[in-house]
Amino acid sequence: PAELAGVVFTADPASHNRGRIVMEAAVGIGESVVSGAVAPCRVVLEKSTLRLVEASTQGAVVLDEQTARRVAALALDAERVLAGPLDVEWAISGGAPYLLQLRPMTGKSTGKSWEERQVWTNANAGEAMPGVVTPMTYSVVHPFMQALSDSVVSGVGLRIPAYMLVRQIAGRVYFNVNTPTAVMRLVPGGDPEHLAMIFGGRQDRGERLHLTQADLPDLRIDPWLALRSFPRLVWAFLRPFPSAGRPAVARVRRLTEQLERMARAACDDASLVRAAAMGVDTKSDGGAGIFRMILIAGVHIAVLYALCARWFGEEGTSIAGRLMRGLGTLDEAEAGRDLWRIAEEVGSDEGLREAVMGGGTAAEVERRLATVSGGSKLLERWVGFMARHGHHTRGELELANPRWREEPDQVLALLRRYVQIAADGGAPPAASASEAAVHREALAAECMARLASPAKRVVFRWVLRRAWVGVAAKENLRTETVRRTSCVRLLMLEIGRRMAERGLCDRADDVFFLTVQELCPELLSDSSFGARRAISARRAEHVRNQSLLAPPVVVGSGDPGEWLPEPKIEGGGQMRGLPASPGVATGRARVIVEPCGGDCVLCGEILVAPSTDPGWSPYFLPAAGLVVDLGGMLSHGAIIAREYGIPAVTNVGPATKVIRTGDLVQVDGDRGLVTILSRASA
Repeated sequence: PAELAGVVFTADPASHNRGRIVMEAAVGIGESVVSGAVAPCRVVLEKSTLRLVEASTQGAVVLDEQTARRVAALALDAERVLAGPLDVEWAISGGAPYLLQLRPMTGKSTGKSWEERQVWTNANAGEAMPGVVTPMTYSVVHPFMQALSDSVVSGVGLRIPAYMLVRQIAGRVYFNVNTPTAVMRLVPGGDPEHLAMIFGGRQDRGERLHLTQADLPDLRIDPWLALRSFPRLVWAFLRPFPSAGRPAVARVRRLTEQLERMARAACDDASLVRAAAMGVDTKSDGGAGIFRMILIAGVHIAVLYALCARWFGEEGTSIAGRLMRGLGTLDEAEAGRDLWRIAEEVGSDEGLREAVMGGGTAAEVERRLATVSGGSKLLERWVGFMARHGHHTRGELELANPRWREEPDQVLALLRRYVQIAADGGAPPAASASEAAVHREALAAECMARLASPAKRVVFRWVLRRAWVGVAAKENLRTETVRRTSCVRLLMLEIGRRMAERGLCDRADDVFFLTVQELCPELLSDSSFGARRAISARRAEHVRNQSLLAPPVVVGSGDPGEWLPEPKIEGGGQMRGLPASPGVATGRARVIVEPCGGDCVLCGEILVAPSTDPGWSPYFLPAAGLVVDLGGMLSHGAIIAREYGIPAVTNVGPATKVIRTGDLVQVDGDRGLVTILSRASA
């Protein structure tokens, strides 16, 4: 007699989704399930992995996951023989599964279209492009993503069009989840969950957004191309980074310097348009090789974390984070440190202090400095700071956003805050990388001593050195790319200025509501192109999109009427995210949604932000800890927090909505926990 019986469908009977197996079971013979005489136990498995997706019971729990997988494996064997989805009756007798009857599944498919099954996220895009992007910026992003895809997967015969990777939803940039998940499943040992860890993703939607095999694009690797590419991929992974990273940075820098010269020089319309186009051309600086190198740098960092977790147990993630501290090679991290050094110089001299702290704009401060002793030297430091870091801003990949060098008053406001912190006796621990570097080297030696195997020590040392150099190559290449973007912005503004001067648009920044593809010399002289009409319509759409509160995850077409409702936000307690930088810190929260220079993070406070990019770096310096709504282990906030040695938790979700300025907060960067200990008094 049967101990357990039921039915199994090798495709979802409701939607005909072939990526799922649906199983129902009850104690005794299967007739009771088929006839509906009993309330069955229901289990849903992912077909490709037999991973449990859903388990629900109307009656008793009678079907465990292991038994369900054994039955499903038999049903799949039958499906392969009969070449189609099946409705199968089965039973367990003597502990062994048996298939009793097989029928083809009938009924018309009600499965969703390709578009309806797509999942889109702004978890990573929200760092560099946190809001609604202009048409000009998106016209650069789209071909960039195509070039990135081609540089990574073309060697194995894959061609992934950009529309499967990126799109605009409510004017914002969203990245596709389905396609990278499919790519990860092609990689031996690849786990799609690693994508969320590396790049970030909303954890509170995991079950609702489960992707089955049917939701993923059918990507097929060309085995011969993959075999031919394998030696090159191995060499790309193994070759010394200094020989690959420095020339790449130098190439981008040379192009940037050429664009800077062209932006300063007077040139005709054709040369101006040609320079702008060259600035956004992904092939002009060996872009494909740079993309691969950035990817490989990320792989080395991920491998370091994986090895530490495997060899050092529960504390492995914390150890890996501490090993990435105080490198002193990240140009983006030096923005905060350089500004702090200027603040120390200002605070050490009464005349300089009066000139800087006496109010007024940056231009007025510069005039006052020219009249005081030591002022010219300080001005040189200020000019040098702007030359090195002035290309940064919040949302720095958006071409329409002004840079620090264009709006120096916001940097001056930060400098004044730093001077006040120093005067009050504050000394940000992140102001110097030397102490962190000493601890990092000592920890590396301790890790080597803990590894008994000589082979493990060799591998660990090699991966660690690669991770150190790799993170510098990755971040410094990003810095040079942003510097180039700021040059392109100046060229674009000159195009817009000439168009406005000739009555073809209203103002210079109208140019950002055109696209790269529309730029041509005739655009600057021929009113028949209709630029004014297009700009007006796109500006109106931009304003409408800014009024929409787009969710971080969108399923389907992107129509606002189909957006999933935001999860209910609890009023306090504990939140979980990714442990991005190790350590534990407790302090009063400082919630900053949009940095504007007037905001201030005091020494010992916990900075709480929606997302971060290099424009946020000076805000990190005085902070005791960092909490970020979005981001992963390789996001900017995580990398700079580790460099500065401050505990950080990213990918928290609604932190900026739950935490209020003044709340007492504990950040546990070892476990990825954020705890509100007490609320600020109203």
